[in-house]
Amino acid sequence: TALAATALFGLTACSGGGSASGTKLIPEKATMLVGIDVGGLTKSKLYTDNKAMMEAAPEAKEAMDAAKACNIDIEKMGSILIGTDAAIIWTLSGREAAQPDPNVTMVITGEGIGDEANLKCIAEKAKEKSGKAPFTVEGKELKMEGDDGVGYIVDAKTVVIATSGWATATKE
Repeated sequence: TALAATALFGLTACSGGGSASGTKLIPEKATMLVGIDVGGLTKSKLYTDNKAMMEAAPEAKEAMDAAKACNIDIEKMGSILIGTDAAIIWTLSGREAAQPDPNVTMVITGEGIGDEANLKCIAEKAKEKSGKAPFTVEGKELKMEGDDGVGYIVDAKTVVIATSGWATATKE
């Protein structure tokens, strides 16, 4: 899925605009914006104090080793910026009533994250593990498994992933 693919790699209201490495790539319809400074986090005491524990967890270690094998090092990542609309509240609330599908766009920055060969490598590593690649790379576009979203390579350090509802708005 579009959201699961991002797993391989402050809360505020927002409207689009901003720098190419961030909010400019989030559709203006976003009502919520969450950002994670991954590079800063990996330099923090929280990360260094817990790194050994993460590496001891088989799934986390496997994911970090796979990323490194594909020239993507979590400690050289930039940021993850997630924009979404109010429909995400319905999904997170677990309500039984008919729920609108949330629209989500995620901007991921870091060394090598936008390199086509690295992305193909990540997809292949995921396929080795689960039997299915979460996405395929076709030129500058990432086609998500199940046709439930799309990703775009912006440049060598930036990838944008969006659910189907925001695929067009994200590409624009």
